Amino acid sequence: MQEKTGGPVQAVIYCRSAVRSAGTAGNKLDAQEASCRDFARSKGYSVAGVFGDDGVSGAKTSRPGLDRMMEFLRSEGAGRSYVVLVDDIARLSRTVDGHFALLDAMAEVGARLESPSIDLSDEAEAARVDELKLTLSRFRAQHCGPL
Repeated sequence: MQEKTGGPVQAVIYCRSAVRSAGTAGNKLDAQEASCRDFARSKGYSVAGVFGDDGVSGAKTSRPGLDRMMEFLRSEGAGRSYVVLVDDIARLSRTVDGHFALLDAMAEVGARLESPSIDLSDEAEAARVDELKLTLSRFRAQHCGPL
């Protein structure tokens, strides 16, 4: 896919796990990144950066990796649009309010969210699905522990 400027669409990847990954075998962040890289490749996107938070709850609104990603988008995004890739929308936020606040912050800097696990192309449908998945995610976190 080509950006309006004629080059490939630029993507950044955000990965998160509430439970710190132990060692390199089966690392949750690596698996999320690989899924997003495969998705970017299938869409023809160029990955400009990977940001992550290991052992950080998605209920927190400020996270080191997320904050670095947003700063990158603010500083590097001038005049171009980025796609933020997350393996699953629950990686971005564990709360509905937090999720939509992040979507608004991304839109302010010209970025949009995409995921290999859900088609977010129809905005109205995507908003309903996002809210349902985040509600389910919050229920799981409360009753099954952090994911």
